Amino acid sequence: MGTLKDIAAEVGISPASVSIYLNNKDTSRVSDKTKKKIDLAVKKHNYSINIFARSLATSKSKLIGILLPTSEPFFLNEYTNELLSGIQSKLAEYGYGIVFLPAQASSSVEVVEEQLKGSVGCDGYIVFSTGFCSKNQMEENVRNISNLKLPYVTLNIPKLDSDINQILIPAIHYPKGIEYLISHGHKKIITLLGRKNGYNSQILYENCVSLYKKLELKDNINRIYFGNYEAITSQNVMIEALEDNKDISAICCMSDIMAIAAMNACSILGYRIPEDISIIGRNNSEVAKLANPRLTTVDLMMRQSGRAAASLLHEAINGEESIQQIYINDKIVERESVKDISNES
Repeated sequence: MGTLKDIAAEVGISPASVSIYLNNKDTSRVSDKTKKKIDLAVKKHNYSINIFARSLATSKSKLIGILLPTSEPFFLNEYTNELLSGIQSKLAEYGYGIVFLPAQASSSVEVVEEQLKGSVGCDGYIVFSTGFCSKNQMEENVRNISNLKLPYVTLNIPKLDSDINQILIPAIHYPKGIEYLISHGHKKIITLLGRKNGYNSQILYENCVSLYKKLELKDNINRIYFGNYEAITSQNVMIEALEDNKDISAICCMSDIMAIAAMNACSILGYRIPEDISIIGRNNSEVAKLANPRLTTVDLMMRQSGRAAASLLHEAINGEESIQQIYINDKIVERESVKDISNES
């Protein structure tokens, strides 16, 4: 493997000029002609940049810390995976890598504190909430990150009073799927939420209750259950719910995984989808496309949200923009799991 000096000698320029270009491909301090020569020499000598040496030379690590305030494994949650996919793909366009910082602690605040201790040298952060965070804990996490005086963006966190960069996904807290089912004639609906004690789920529960009261469908309030975003838990909950509510025509699930579990529960009990019971999910994940029938779902645009967070953080690192709160809109993806019964007597 060649060295920086080998590249410089090959091109006939100083090692400093090679370093300037390799650390900033958009630099105007090196001509386009010379850039092409450097690229060819890099391939010839199989040269790779040492990111730790680059950090010392430029005061930039080109690394972004991902702060997930939970001791649970990072990649089990379909929402988190979609967000991380968007973040990674966009940061890669800017030449940034991401650092995951698992930590064991008794609270989300302590987890973030440990993650921050282990991430010295990152150029910035993207901080999540999880179903294990209270609003007070989210606010304390933001205060702790702000104390570092480094750029950061929040993702999957409700709008806070602080003047900070946020990517906001309003549909996380609103039962768009219920509205869709009602527009298709369904009035007797089971609703399956996520974690019973999660802050986002609590807001969503309140909005479900408010919507059902507004539409004078109060019986549906007693048909709200929690599946913890887990397949087996959701399937078992739905079997019990269906046995207790034999007159329902639809199920609204707040994740696609829980919706697939609801489909399994219906199959076990002999219900056909959508002929007997309609089902809508949320997130437009890959499993929604593979379900039988294919699952109608609310696309929260999670991957796009992750990309937006990466773009906003990149702007903040480069001092290009002022503080922003960017809202990401959802959309309904219609497939075959919901039947329109609005014209039935």
